[in-house]
Amino acid sequence: MLKIVDGIDSCINNLFKLLLFPIILIGAYALYDLSQLERGAVKAAGLAKEYVSTSDDSVDFEALLRKNEEVVAWLRIPDTNIDFPVMRARDNKYYLSHDFERNYAITGGVFLDYRNAGDFSDDFSVIYGHRMSSGRMFSDVGKFENRGFFESHQLAALYVPGQKYEIRFVAFASVYGVQAEIYDVGAFSKIEAVRKVLDNASIVMSGEGGAHAKYILLSTCSTKEQNKRDVLLGVLVEK
Repeated sequence: MLKIVDGIDSCINNLFKLLLFPIILIGAYALYDLSQLERGAVKAAGLAKEYVSTSDDSVDFEALLRKNEEVVAWLRIPDTNIDFPVMRARDNKYYLSHDFERNYAITGGVFLDYRNAGDFSDDFSVIYGHRMSSGRMFSDVGKFENRGFFESHQLAALYVPGQKYEIRFVAFASVYGVQAEIYDVGAFSKIEAVRKVLDNASIVMSGEGGAHAKYILLSTCSTKEQNKRDVLLGVLVEK
């Protein structure tokens, strides 16, 4: 009888170990995944020190393009973590999982919609970036939902080779990611796209721009609903 009980105990212990082992593996992988995520975000955040000169307010596009010929711009929003190169690929999927150096990265990269012109000559351009729980990448777009923050951070800079633009932010909104007027770039007019953003905006500032204004939209995931996006609409002004 004692041998039977010992045998049952042994079976239970072995079963417990079998059940516990996958849990340990999953936990270890989750920790590794988080460390990779944070490492990628920190690496992206440090790019400005290498490629942007604060002394003469310039971006070293020659060095950037040697690393990645898909770089089209540099986006900088003062007093935020948004200070990144902007890439443009052949689709809108690649930089969701690859960084500036084209390495696989959960953080992805900041990228222009592939249907937009790389020189920002379009009337309505869309730039995407991930929202990270650490507050890195495009997470600070969400801060503009606060009117006080918005009012004190209305200006940003967009550098392209041989040209610098000022971005004057005019609206913050939460929209659905399937909103065709906004995300089906090129299929709708600038007027339709801007109107759809403004219709959903929680904050609208004065001076949205005239008939000839060029707009830029920064888009990231929203924390409100899974299918929603936080967007920041700005007017491009040549410097």
